[in-house]
Amino acid sequence: MVVTRMLYASDFSKASQPAFRLARDLARTLKAELIVFNAINTVVPTLGEGYVSPTLVREVWQAGRQAAQRDVDKLVQIARRDRIRVRGVIGEGAPAAAIVRAARRVRAQMIVMGTHGRSGVRRLLIGSVAERVVRTAQCPVLTVGARSGGA
Repeated sequence: MVVTRMLYASDFSKASQPAFRLARDLARTLKAELIVFNAINTVVPTLGEGYVSPTLVREVWQAGRQAAQRDVDKLVQIARRDRIRVRGVIGEGAPAAAIVRAARRVRAQMIVMGTHGRSGVRRLLIGSVAERVVRTAQCPVLTVGARSGGA
């Protein structure tokens, strides 16, 4: 298998940091392009039966997109300092589906992502984005546990 392009999916959590280190190491070693990706969930949470105006929804979404872009740009700069061909991409929608769509769209041969390592009831209630990506992606998915020391 030749990997010329890989997608690193990040939620910017501490748990995703070991996966980012490994993605950079792999990209450098394989001389592959690294796509730094974040999915913005387009569902706006509400409390109870309250009304949220379309203007407020738009403002919240725009603030979230701007914050995600800043965070993606920071990771892109780190990878550039490592002399890696890299670009950032922001997607929209449920994270697992957005990651799989983005990997297909950029023709990534591999997805690298972190896992939070939840189990039991927490995993049942919160779900596992990584598990859904592994089940639905058309390319190999390398998951890196939050407790991994990374490189």
